Amino acid sequence: MDLVHSVLPCAALHGPTLGAPWTQSGTSKRLGAEGQGALGGHTPVTTWPECSDPFCDLWVYLAGYDFAAVLEWFAERVDRIILLFDAHKLDISDEFSEVIKALKNHEDKIRVVLNKADQIETQQLMRVYGALMWSLGKIINTPEVVRVYIGSFWSHPLLIPDNRKLFEAEEQDLFKDIQSLPRNAALRKLNDLIKRARLAKGEQKVQMKNKQPLFVLSPEWFAERVDRIILLFDAHKLDISDEFSEVIKALKNHEDKIRVVLNKADQIETQQLMRVYGALMWSLGKIINTPEVVRVYIGSFWSHPLLIPDNRKLFEAEEQDLFKDIQSLPRNAALRKLNDLIKRARLAKVHAYIISSLKKEMPNVFGKESKKKELVNNLGEIYQKIEREHQISPGDFPSLRKMQELLQTQDFSKFQALKPKLLDTVDDMLANDIARLMVMVRQEESLMPSQAVKGGAFDGTMNGPFGHGYGEGAGEGIDDVEWVVGKDKPTYDEIFYTLSPVNGKITGANAKKEMVKSKLPNTVLGKIWKLADVDKDGLLDDEEFALANHLIKVKLEGHELPADLPPHLIPPSKRRHE
Repeated sequence: MDLVHSVLPCAALHGPTLGAPWTQSGTSKRLGAEGQGALGGHTPVTTWPECSDPFCDLWVYLAGYDFAAVLEWFAERVDRIILLFDAHKLDISDEFSEVIKALKNHEDKIRVVLNKADQIETQQLMRVYGALMWSLGKIINTPEVVRVYIGSFWSHPLLIPDNRKLFEAEEQDLFKDIQSLPRNAALRKLNDLIKRARLAKGEQKVQMKNKQPLFVLSPEWFAERVDRIILLFDAHKLDISDEFSEVIKALKNHEDKIRVVLNKADQIETQQLMRVYGALMWSLGKIINTPEVVRVYIGSFWSHPLLIPDNRKLFEAEEQDLFKDIQSLPRNAALRKLNDLIKRARLAKVHAYIISSLKKEMPNVFGKESKKKELVNNLGEIYQKIEREHQISPGDFPSLRKMQELLQTQDFSKFQALKPKLLDTVDDMLANDIARLMVMVRQEESLMPSQAVKGGAFDGTMNGPFGHGYGEGAGEGIDDVEWVVGKDKPTYDEIFYTLSPVNGKITGANAKKEMVKSKLPNTVLGKIWKLADVDKDGLLDDEEFALANHLIKVKLEGHELPADLPPHLIPPSKRRHE
């Protein structure tokens, strides 16, 4: 189908294949109307100025050039920059991060494609999408959320078809975006002209003065004394105000306690939910300064009926994960206290280095006050110096703003000199004593009776017909008198007898030939084999083969496999032997 009727400059950068030569299929393309493909376009390369052949290997011509300048050259000449990522092997390397940063001032041209999203389950896809938005939010320094298209943009059949409607909608949106490029070309050129004019005038963003509101002190006090911090957002009216951003920033050094709940997610469609979730991760990635992605639970955590029930399974799985996380708090209380002790020990060590550095810089007699002001103003540089000299993580340092305020009233001449022996004692404690304590804590916890949060929403969530997964997937037929696999067994039997059974059983090799047709990974098929081979003889009879096919069907429908074979799935002939 001919979707593009004029030559459209469009650059594509693929994360995992960054180091490869920049050829016509890799980095920069013009989408035209003459050839074949999803957009019906021939794809000659946008070349470096010295390259006369449009299909030459650009890597030769890039040798010796400033890499950032090369990217800038491309970015100025294309209308759309597409960053490609694979959902099943997401990885943003340091090199690719530098590539994205080099596209500064061209962020409005960037679009992101999360490809092969059909190869992972819905819940895992949400985690991958969130991790991508979290990372991009830290790299791309704009308040506007970059548009990410999620789907399976290749010709293979969908491996997990649960999100087919979402993928189709995303594909159409991406095609519409590319189709709009000719219509908006003049507007984009005008925007580029405005950008250049601003850069020429040296205009800068007006930065708000950093003022620490009084309420920021309260979250910090609470954060030191709680085991879990839950940030609650509504999916249908997502808004992170400046005040709330300050509250979250005040939780520095307690990021491991933070969990996020995206509530009332049933009030918006799946595609809009992905946008809202991505925007949330984008914003949080800029506010929470940690490489670890914060855990976000998506669902409808109230007693109202689901308005849009399309994602019921996802919401139920997320709800169970959140409940398990909260129920684990009593079991891990001692370990969290030990972690707090480690944080305090590291903070005390850093304080000692800071105080010692300030004392060294102070004059003995004259100019003490002026030197003190200079040191307080340049405290950030002192932090960096200590970080380099002692290989200390930036996260171990106290708040710069708070430290500057406290130092204003201190007499630096009365500070104590550094005592290396005390620091050695702290290092020994962190390296040896803490390790021994952790082992002891785990041993004591294993001997204690199981503890869990009970009551309220936790009542009835694990057991009974309304427990997660009851009567679905591997749980289907749990209350039936007849073996649930039996209804499809005649179909499976036809296949079984074509696999040359001997004495009523087929070998593992013959079973494998049929099972791999499902295109499930070997690790999953290996688990299915282990569950289906009930008598553990390394062979499958007709009932066991039917069970294996039933479990394959369960997995292909998007359900998880059980760790152990449930009693209702055990073949009838095998039950009589027990």
